[in-house]
This record gives sequence, structure tokens and C-alpha cells, in this order.
Amino acid sequence: MTDETEHAALPVEGYKPQSQGHVDLVNNFKIDIARIKAQIEDFEKLQSDGRRLRWSSLAKTHLEEVEMFFVKSVFNPREVSPTARKSNEESLPMN
Repeated sequence: MTDETEHAALPVEGYKPQSQGHVDLVNNFKIDIARIKAQIEDFEKLQSDGRRLRWSSLAKTHLEEVEMFFVKSVFNPREVSPTARKSNEESLPMN
């Protein structure tokens, strides 16, 4: 991961440009997470025990949290001010 190509920041407030190394790291991690999730889902297909299904469901939920926290740790978005909104026309409805 020595390529230091800069990728433009996501068009989301708080994100900054990222190196190719960071992008590769996150993409590879997401592939690993998808493989683990597929293993859990294969296990679930063989289960009828509600308790085991509950535990495997929790495992998937925590796996999603692991993914989210790792991606955030790599991309390191900055905190956003509550007054950062550019205009009400650009915001989505909060239903």
C-alpha cells in the first residue's frame, strides 16, 4: 500500500481526501467482513433453535459495528458543527 494517490473526499461534511492506501485498506476490510457475514448466514440456514439464531443475529449486528468503527478510524472524519448546514433546501426531510 505505497500508492499515495489522493481520492477526493466524500461529498459528506467532515470527510477529507484519502490516500489510495486508506481506500485499499477499507475495501479489503469490507470484503473480509462480507465473508464472515456470509459464514454466519450459512450457519443460520442450518438452525431452527431461536436462541442460536438470536446469538448469530447479535454477531452480525456487532460485525456491522466493527466495520463502521474501523472505517471511521481509517478515514478519521472531523466533527461537524451543528450550524454547518448550508441551506434548508439541501437537507432531507427528517421523518
